[in-house]
Amino acid sequence: MNNLARVQEVELSTSAESRPGWERAIGWLSWVMVLLFSWKTFKYLSEKSYFLADDYDHFELAHRLPLLEQLLTPIDVHFVPGHRLFSYLLERFAPLNFDVALWVMLGFHLLSVFMFSKVLGRLRSGPWNPLLVVLYGCGSSVLYLLFWWSAGIHRLPYVLFCLCSIYGYLGYRQHRYSRDLLVCVGGFVLAAAFYSKAVLLPGYLLALELCLSWRMGLSGWRRYRLGVALLLLSVVYLGWYELYAPVLRFDYVLNARLALDASLLGLDVFVRDLFLMPWQQEPKQLLGIWLGAVVMLVTCWRRPERCVFWLALLAVLLVNLLILGVGNRVQTMGSSVMLALRYQFEPLFLLGLFLCLILNRAPAPTPRPRVSRYWAMLAIAFCVAYPVGSFLHARATDRLMNEGGHEQVADYMSHLLAQLDGLPSDRVITFAQGDFPAQVYRVLFGPPKSFQAILPLRYPDLQFADRDKAQYEIDARGNVLSLSVRPSSDDAR
Repeated sequence: MNNLARVQEVELSTSAESRPGWERAIGWLSWVMVLLFSWKTFKYLSEKSYFLADDYDHFELAHRLPLLEQLLTPIDVHFVPGHRLFSYLLERFAPLNFDVALWVMLGFHLLSVFMFSKVLGRLRSGPWNPLLVVLYGCGSSVLYLLFWWSAGIHRLPYVLFCLCSIYGYLGYRQHRYSRDLLVCVGGFVLAAAFYSKAVLLPGYLLALELCLSWRMGLSGWRRYRLGVALLLLSVVYLGWYELYAPVLRFDYVLNARLALDASLLGLDVFVRDLFLMPWQQEPKQLLGIWLGAVVMLVTCWRRPERCVFWLALLAVLLVNLLILGVGNRVQTMGSSVMLALRYQFEPLFLLGLFLCLILNRAPAPTPRPRVSRYWAMLAIAFCVAYPVGSFLHARATDRLMNEGGHEQVADYMSHLLAQLDGLPSDRVITFAQGDFPAQVYRVLFGPPKSFQAILPLRYPDLQFADRDKAQYEIDARGNVLSLSVRPSSDDAR
């Protein structure tokens, strides 16, 4: 039993063995491809997307309310001060500037990729880790987090702080340093500030602990204490949330069969997107789940103990998706909600962590063999081919699913703002009152959004009046048109 405990400690050791040249080259290549993929995604979205839908609600609220009051204002069913804070900062320092918003979201993503690589190193070192960094950092679902500010600023910081918490947890279980404990608990709290699903984080920690300590049996029960303590903290938070949190309360009858079907559909979409399979809006068979089952059988063929890791992974994935299945959107709008790929980004880091345990061999007393040149060439091919295929897959899926919706918003808003920037700034200009078209602010989110509610965020000197008293109007294509204004009585004299 002492030998088993020593093996578990070695698995988390960050001291490192010198890696062969091939592995170092693959590690550098993985980061180069993540950066290139991120840059290409940024360029694509800076031209093809813009703020849309409830993004404008957040900015309007940030402009109207004091900071503290705004932070305490929930978003739908979420109590997320972190989300509110970044919307406030963006409205104050870069109003209606989508490129700055993209940089903020992309920065969170790249930081999370960095933390993901650090967590992999603490969890179990091995030649598969650079490939897992590419799999996570270049996932096609990343595009769906970046093209919509409200969705991205929920989930990208949430994943980053979840990874920070897991990193601190792994360090604390190895060294018992108080700074690691602080990172673990602080990451948990900050994750909850951006997305309510952070209450699941203690479950992720307990599942990882099970994979690391299951051979020790009951003698390793002390290793679960921190995870259980955080779980109790989640329960207390959920109790407050259900009783006192100032969020929307939806009254609907829970359909358990619908929740289960939606969760299975979400798992199927997740696997199909992971393998870049051609998109089908209404898949007739759960092909992704069958493909995932084949991969599980292959990896467990000679190492049956990997079944423990796979079962733990399936448990956290299904719980993650089941939370969505019992939510108000699925229960009121149907299981097709799970086709939205922003929901498939959140479980991606979980898959990478458990694959790290499944694919990398546990440390042995003797140095592990160097990777073969044949394996290294396959790894290099994957690091190059997967980001390219992922970007093309994401772009094609985006066009199919959104039918150019956010591209129309980008065309409209960039055209409108370019013309507004060109108007003279040395005098007051009056525009005819009107509303943004439906593609900018969808009817689903409420009544049409007026020009006078949003444009002054960027142009505080703009004034609005009835059409017969205005100098300019904005047409349905975003063109600024001059109007003939009747002379005032002073001009007539």
